[in-house]
Amino acid sequence: VPEIIHCNDWQTACIPLFLNTHYANDDVLKKSKSILTIHNVGYQGVFGKEVLGLLQLSEELFNPENIEFFGKVNLLKAGIVNADNLVTVSKKYAQEIQEPEYGYDLAPIFKKYNQKLSGILNGVDYEHWNPETDDFIPYKYSIHNLTGKQKCKKTLKNFYGLKNENVPIIGCISRLTYQKGIDILINTLDWLFFDEKEVQFVIVGSGEQWIVDRFEALRAMFPDRIGVWWGYNEKLAHLIEAGSDFYVMPSRYEPSGLNQMYSLAYGTIPIVRATGGLDDSIEQFDENLKTGNGFKYKNNDSAELYTTIRHALRVYKNKVIMNKLINNAMLFKRSWDDTAKEYEELYNTISQNN
Repeated sequence: VPEIIHCNDWQTACIPLFLNTHYANDDVLKKSKSILTIHNVGYQGVFGKEVLGLLQLSEELFNPENIEFFGKVNLLKAGIVNADNLVTVSKKYAQEIQEPEYGYDLAPIFKKYNQKLSGILNGVDYEHWNPETDDFIPYKYSIHNLTGKQKCKKTLKNFYGLKNENVPIIGCISRLTYQKGIDILINTLDWLFFDEKEVQFVIVGSGEQWIVDRFEALRAMFPDRIGVWWGYNEKLAHLIEAGSDFYVMPSRYEPSGLNQMYSLAYGTIPIVRATGGLDDSIEQFDENLKTGNGFKYKNNDSAELYTTIRHALRVYKNKVIMNKLINNAMLFKRSWDDTAKEYEELYNTISQNN
């Protein structure tokens, strides 16, 4: 008998509903508990009422207290209402989705069921993302010897045709979408390149054409300051993580995020918006206390991102402080084992209460 059935996102979110309906009196499954992990509330599985027949569900369930949502069947909502426990992929995101800005119309539902809602941050596969063993990068390095990182920086600049290896470089690997805040980033870079003569930027990604066009226009204005590669390239992604000084993630929302944690492993300092998993994993650097592993800003606008980047560039100029920050970053660890332990604790709690 399965004690716990763990579901993920809207594609399996009707399983908790089935446990409470089709299998409510089943000798095997009636005692089973359910967990629903939600990776991104933006994807909900919304269908017309006719899907009730396909799922063999009674029309009595088609009401605002269960699966009905603005005249449609919402499978994610079905999971939220019927699951015994709800998990998102960071503690901050679990809080955010209870607010209208992040909840995609489901915020009142999450707020209603927040007693069974928690957040568990994703982890990093350090066998794949490790500068000491990474076969994708030309020079390996460690927290004890960063010589290879400087060589990777030179290789990265050569790839993009950028000169002056002493100038700090900001990297980005991203889908070019509204969610990722890339439009905010472009506006910031346009402003930054006029005010900061010694900074460069590289990106690899794909997505919406209007964003590509804006980057190309920016590159035409600053050909020696910006490098672009459209599409995805695994080897280049690793080189950006290894060769950049900073890594920027201006996301409007980011349920968990992984690249900020990859960056920490490579001693590349994240500059992130304080949302979701970015806020959970990045601690604002304090120059006096020498604590923290990156830079964060709160509001989703170019002015705050601009101010935060300029702060990071000031820190970069002080090599003693910058080296301490890099050391802090590389000491951060969040493996999948850590994530698994938190899920195991949740399983044990559910089992004990069953």
